[in-house]
Amino acid sequence: MLVYWLDIVGTAVFAISGVLLAGKLRMDPFGVLVLGVVTAVGGGTIRDMALDHGPVFWV
Repeated sequence: MLVYWLDIVGTAVFAISGVLLAGKLRMDPFGVLVLGVVTAVGGGTIRDMALDHGPVFWV
């Protein structure tokens, strides 16, 4: 159960980091959303590859 919550928190942290970067670049709300999603999915993908968990969910 702890790993599940750490996974959720990690995904949120990656999304927030993307949103903060988009804010610094003065992007519009759509750009902020896209960058947040891309960093969250990218972070999850890196995690899955590092832990050698099956194929990534978006492929």
